[in-house]
Amino acid sequence: MERLQDKIWVTRKSRIEASERLLRNDLHSHLLINYYALFVVIIAVYDLYDNKANLTLLSVISSILVLTTSIFISSKNFKERSNFLKSCYLKLELIQEKIKSLSDDEKKSKYYEVSEEYNDVLRNSENHLSVDFTKIKLSIPKKDRQQSTQISWNEYISYSIYLFLRLASLTILYILPAIITFTYYMVYASS
Repeated sequence: MERLQDKIWVTRKSRIEASERLLRNDLHSHLLINYYALFVVIIAVYDLYDNKANLTLLSVISSILVLTTSIFISSKNFKERSNFLKSCYLKLELIQEKIKSLSDDEKKSKYYEVSEEYNDVLRNSENHLSVDFTKIKLSIPKKDRQQSTQISWNEYISYSIYLFLRLASLTILYILPAIITFTYYMVYASS
């Protein structure tokens, strides 16, 4: 039963991390949509103010960018998926509490029942990503890591690449309006 308890603990922690990751994605997606929409409004107002600016093409490109980003982000259902994962990790917590309340004899006799309950919870939930599991493993002090929570170099490198790509992607997405504006002015201001 102790091994099952460890699996439940790690799975629960990984689902918590996955839920938090999805909430971060939801936050950034809403910030980006609002930021891009503000950018489109600023372009439109500036174009009305200065007819010589000829920002119609930039306004159209920006509007298409906001529309496609909005459609893409809404299809991801970050918040809803986060809530489903939260429901999963709360059910796993109940199973953990149930195990703690069992006597040693009951733990032996109810092992398969509890194991099946754990598997049912997992079957009815989206799985976490390997980066969520790796982040949990990294949060465990080295001296306390069990065999199942040891980190390979491959996992460490993959997690580092994930963090770099996430930071780079977010940076690009946040500075994209400035890049578009600068490029537009460089191309059309000289004409």
